[in-house]
Amino acid sequence: MRFLQLCRPRILGIGLLGLMAIGLTIQVLGTHFQKRSQQLSVLLRPLTPLPERTCHPKTHIMFLKTHKTAGSTILNMLHRYGDKNSLTFALPYKYQFNYPNLFHTRRVKGYSDSSKQTYDILCHHMRFNLPEGQKIMPADSFYLQSFEISHLGRIVFFLLQAGLVCL
Repeated sequence: MRFLQLCRPRILGIGLLGLMAIGLTIQVLGTHFQKRSQQLSVLLRPLTPLPERTCHPKTHIMFLKTHKTAGSTILNMLHRYGDKNSLTFALPYKYQFNYPNLFHTRRVKGYSDSSKQTYDILCHHMRFNLPEGQKIMPADSFYLQSFEISHLGRIVFFLLQAGLVCL
């Protein structure tokens, strides 16, 4: 019964008018706050010009992918980066570069010693072989590998035992 009383045209009109007033208030205040935030961002800009960018994207990358060190994630990111920037990839003839043997250029699809072709990105499961990697990568290539922090302690212990470093 009470619901029927609320459905009267006069009550509905007052309710609609109230909602319109609330909507108009929100719109006016929203515009005011938007202008204020734009003015604030002008005040927060530095007074001196920003220094020239010194960091430039790398386009020649050799990534040594290792197990259990986020290698697949980094590999995926490099593939997306290379695709987005139209970079060339050194790909294996088959699924991999004859892992666990050392990397060799004869396993790279489309490479021959006579062509001396270079690639922008080499990223795959492989055992590092610097002389072979340098044959297919430009001289300014960035070499990257991820490894577990827990292995760092073992490496330091080995180097200390071998007398190669001293603390």
